[in-house]
Amino acid sequence: MTDKTIVIPEHGAVGDKADLILFRDVMVEIRDKVAALKKQGKPLAEVVAAKPSARYDAEWGNLFIPPSAFIAFVYQGV
Repeated sequence: MTDKTIVIPEHGAVGDKADLILFRDVMVEIRDKVAALKKQGKPLAEVVAAKPSARYDAEWGNLFIPPSAFIAFVYQGV
């Protein structure tokens, strides 16, 4: 991938390498927050209530699934 590569996602706007890197960084940040809460023994409802994706919810939180559903997917995967 070069800086001139065009990224066409299944959901969302067409982007470039920088957009893809940002997306990855956001996913890693949310995964790490959810994993830390789960490691503390928090049940899913408490992790969702903690809103680990809140920083990004206004911009990305309602593109195709609500933040609570996304957090549930992440919770199950960590």
